[in-house]
Amino acid sequence: TELFHKCMYTTTFSRHFFIIDGKAYMCYVNHRLLDDINEREDEHVDFCDENLQLSDIKEKLYALRDRNHLSVCARCNGFCTDGKRYTPAEQLQ
Repeated sequence: TELFHKCMYTTTFSRHFFIIDGKAYMCYVNHRLLDDINEREDEHVDFCDENLQLSDIKEKLYALRDRNHLSVCARCNGFCTDGKRYTPAEQLQ
């Protein structure tokens, strides 16, 4: 939860959504990691789901926006302004 509240995806980007392949995600890392782990239905909104009515989509978007963490936060070091930075293409010692 602490990392979620420091992350630029959920703070600086003002909780906007990334729409990729017809699904809305709150965090781009969430989208990338969900490809590798079991996808959580409550952490994205599938606009291509023909079973969802407009009211269902709105409800899911509001619920996603009002979350205070995502399951993938536990697997992420955060996209935070105070995060440690490394020069690209240099080996760490």
